[in-house]
Amino acid sequence: MSVPDQINDGDWRKPNFETVDIRYPFSERGDGESYEFTPTFTVDKKSYRRPTIGSELDLRDYNLKGYLVNPGSPKDIGDGLFRVTQTYARVPNE
Repeated sequence: MSVPDQINDGDWRKPNFETVDIRYPFSERGDGESYEFTPTFTVDKKSYRRPTIGSELDLRDYNLKGYLVNPGSPKDIGDGLFRVTQTYARVPNE
């Protein structure tokens, strides 16, 4: 499921999320609680810091919280901006 949502607050020092793809990889096995989400965002090159594998991201607007499994590679889109797609995952404890 892709959820488009362009947020541009005019401050490119913070990530401006464009889309978030959400997948439930184990739903066919009856697990509807494990998911992975892949946000794509734009950020100022000078402000971008490559996150550490395992770091947490909480997207409260989407009610998603997960740990980084793929930091992605930033793409230069001009005007001093990067576009980045990263992958986060959540597997509940049980």
